[in-house]
Amino acid sequence: MQGRMLSRRAFLGNLALATTGAVLAACAPQATPAPSGDQPAATQAPATSAPAEEEPTLAPEAPPDQKWALTWWTFPIGLPEAEWPHGKWEGELCARYTEEVDPNVTIEVTPLGWESWEKASTAIGAGTPPNLLGRSYDWFTEYAILSSDCAVEVELEEDLWNDLPEGYDEALLWRGKIYSLPWYVMAQGPLLNLSVVQEAGAEDLLPEPTCRSWDLDQFVELMKACTFTRSDGAPVFGTVIPTAYSTTAFVWPILVLLWNAGSDTMSFDESKGWSHPIREEAGIAWLKFMQDLYTVHGVCPDPRGLDGSRVGDYFSARSSAFHLPGPSISAARGADVTTDPETLTITTAEGNDIWFVQNPTAPGVPHTTWGGPKMDVNLQPFNTGETGAIPPTIAFAHWIVNRENQEWLSQYLIPVRSSAVELASGDPFLQYIFNCWVPNARVTSMYCETQDRDIATEMMQLLYLPTPPEQVAEEWAARLEGLDCYDSVV
Repeated sequence: MQGRMLSRRAFLGNLALATTGAVLAACAPQATPAPSGDQPAATQAPATSAPAEEEPTLAPEAPPDQKWALTWWTFPIGLPEAEWPHGKWEGELCARYTEEVDPNVTIEVTPLGWESWEKASTAIGAGTPPNLLGRSYDWFTEYAILSSDCAVEVELEEDLWNDLPEGYDEALLWRGKIYSLPWYVMAQGPLLNLSVVQEAGAEDLLPEPTCRSWDLDQFVELMKACTFTRSDGAPVFGTVIPTAYSTTAFVWPILVLLWNAGSDTMSFDESKGWSHPIREEAGIAWLKFMQDLYTVHGVCPDPRGLDGSRVGDYFSARSSAFHLPGPSISAARGADVTTDPETLTITTAEGNDIWFVQNPTAPGVPHTTWGGPKMDVNLQPFNTGETGAIPPTIAFAHWIVNRENQEWLSQYLIPVRSSAVELASGDPFLQYIFNCWVPNARVTSMYCETQDRDIATEMMQLLYLPTPPEQVAEEWAARLEGLDCYDSVV
């Protein structure tokens, strides 16, 4: 790829001009790709009190000309399976590193499936980790610190440090230190079906044309306009709100909407400890807002018992306008989609025109989406007992995320280096996500992750019985207070 990306300000300015006329184009029905990036629920770390603060292992000086045989375990990162089956690209990286960079280092890569999540947790907890783990996240660090003291503090090279997205320096910290190298970025947001908006004649209610941001009031007005019955009797809804899931891990898009309303299920303050904002004014207001979408405005089908898999079905069939957060860059790629780089409009096989948009926000609340460095998107070195292997492991990890490899990765995923996005000048959809979603991407707390999501699912079901929002808020907070996994350190 050649060229250089515009500055963020220039990019957003040009996008505003380009998308102003997007709604003038005609459109037809299309199938939307299923939301990508749903991850299985990670094995919950054992509830335990925080240990006394210990200094992590620091990398010693590597002996000159010492030969090292390193091990790299890695989970799938989402490359196209037909062209790049899991482990193929990683194996090529290992071979290239030995041939081109350091002949004294060989790396054995072990591709792991998601069923091996517990295997990795157990190995780390037992003090028998690999030298490097791909798609690591903070609870693997916590296992290493609490159980086996095999965590390694990492000092990022200046070239990488200066090339990270806005806010990554602080977001990478765990207990005030960095234990992993960022590998790529996960950022998942909502879609808007422009074809439904045009059919409803509601183009004047579209989000503003830069990052396509909007507030909750604007969102409701557009959802109301996009709720109608076609001449053949088929209903069309503004959005779809599920309350049932094949696994409660997939309730997270609902939690993202909560964050954008200025609330959360839980919050931690060093001086006050844990609290549950869901029971406060903003949390109760959000619960009422969500309930009213069905009981007052009627912009969604009956949420009671509605399975999360139906969100994509409604959207693909052009039976809803707003797709809850979930899709990522893959929605703009693939043989079955065409794209308009001027207006950032995506058209898939069935012909629906869709947009990436931001989540609607409450007044004064910064936009947030799902993702960021707290996701399982990092490379983590471990102390296997052979401390001399730590420097070559960290050197290899830095090489994996060098500019050349990041530019290659940008064909399929969101690279973590800003320079790789700049080089991807031919992909304005990647630039949109990097500029408009990535800066405020975050994830839910990992401390009580499984229990939190179980409770969230039950509380959304309770909300739509219906139950008064104030009662749901108190029940939600009380259930969270009853958990015993909040003793872990933030």
